[in-house]
Amino acid sequence: MKLKLRDYKFNKKIITSCILIVALLCVGVGYSYLQTTLAIDGDVSFDACFSNNHRTTILGQTVTYYDDDKCSEFVSGSTGINFFQAPSDTNGKGIYLRAGTENDENPIYYYRGNVDNNHVLFGGYCWDIIRTTEQGGVKLIYDGEPNNGQCNNTGASTVVAQEQSFNITANPAMREGDIALADIGYMYGTRYEYAKLDHHEIDFVLSGTNYGRKDQYFSWVDSEYMYGSDVEYNNGVYTLIGETEKNAIANMAKRTKHYTCKSAETTCSTVYYAYSLYKNEYVYAIELTNGEKLENIINNSLENINDSKIKQVVDNWFKDSLISQLNKLEDAVWCNDRSMISGGYIKTSDIKGYGEYESTILAPYDRTAYLSRVPQLKDNFACKNQNDRFTVNDVTIGNGALTYPVGIVTSDETNIAGYAADSYLNCGHNFWTLSPSLVGYLGYKSYGYIVGNGSRFTFPMADVAGVRPSIVLKKGIVATSGNGTSTNPYVVN
Repeated sequence: MKLKLRDYKFNKKIITSCILIVALLCVGVGYSYLQTTLAIDGDVSFDACFSNNHRTTILGQTVTYYDDDKCSEFVSGSTGINFFQAPSDTNGKGIYLRAGTENDENPIYYYRGNVDNNHVLFGGYCWDIIRTTEQGGVKLIYDGEPNNGQCNNTGASTVVAQEQSFNITANPAMREGDIALADIGYMYGTRYEYAKLDHHEIDFVLSGTNYGRKDQYFSWVDSEYMYGSDVEYNNGVYTLIGETEKNAIANMAKRTKHYTCKSAETTCSTVYYAYSLYKNEYVYAIELTNGEKLENIINNSLENINDSKIKQVVDNWFKDSLISQLNKLEDAVWCNDRSMISGGYIKTSDIKGYGEYESTILAPYDRTAYLSRVPQLKDNFACKNQNDRFTVNDVTIGNGALTYPVGIVTSDETNIAGYAADSYLNCGHNFWTLSPSLVGYLGYKSYGYIVGNGSRFTFPMADVAGVRPSIVLKKGIVATSGNGTSTNPYVVN
């Protein structure tokens, strides 16, 4: 049978159509297989990642942001940013919405990594945007004075004080055994010295320097003293109660029995709370009278009565430099989280995951450096105790203890920003955060967090670092010009 030309042309069209349909089916199956494979491997489809970008306004400017618990243009992990790792092109660079705040009246947005769109010129000074607040304000960190309208400072020019202790001053008057609890406070109450009992003298050494003098260490070593786990107080007399044991020094590492009459007796008018064992030899203690107990030591230490050294610097700078801008600033919460994750403030912590320390582990240490590594930005989570939420007038959420609406940033805020070398926070100079970490560790009075040299680390409160004040612009304030870069910062009048 002869095939006519018109039949051949018709059949050619049919064959071409069939080939096209098969090809499209193959592409569809392949794409479906690729999506399934990516999902099985724990990632998500490219469409899902690159669709994770949204728009919001900060200082009246429209900006792009990403959800921080999902993959996106600069986050490759399917569950979002990994706060255990430094910021990078695959672990966060840009503006992010903090997961858990998306349904709040004012969601919290923050800047992370090596960005150059968060520079602000306000009040005659340069600032970097850290994040937004629960009240809708914009939190800024000091970044020096402008140079011909530009904000590209580094090193010492980014701080208002180069070498400042957080609280006590590092000098030979420091005594290793003193209770350090007051020194972790942005404000503090009573400082307790250890009891002056049996007298020993050793060379005084601070930070590797021998000051050529003898330091006084007062303690006792009598193994016949009776220790109790608690005390009662009636009519001027303390009575050891709960479990009691002689020679509790031998078991001091367990820290179950702290109170003693400094004798074999179980009653006395003056009781001692033993809180530290030095070289398995000397016991440091606090002398208590008039019914005082451990709870009184804690509460009295954490009262917000006296200004810390760093607060004095911040307040004086604000009074001299920015007081004219007071009406533009939010009465924000400045979180000085002094809460424990477990145990007592001046008892050994025996916590799963930490081991046993001659110190107290504070909540910022857990969130910043150890177990949870989950940064908190909402006031009631970042600061469990209202006493630690520093405000000026607000006494509903905060403590109303401040004079001016200014503070410094927290370790949680440095965590979300990324404190590594590849981050806008790396200004080339060490600076303090508001977050304490440990009390009574390795013979120092207390430790807090500083940022510097492309990292963040815990640091003796008596040592020195730079000071970068922080403020919060009120909700609704807008920039009148600029694009946020260091050469053309947002200008807020």
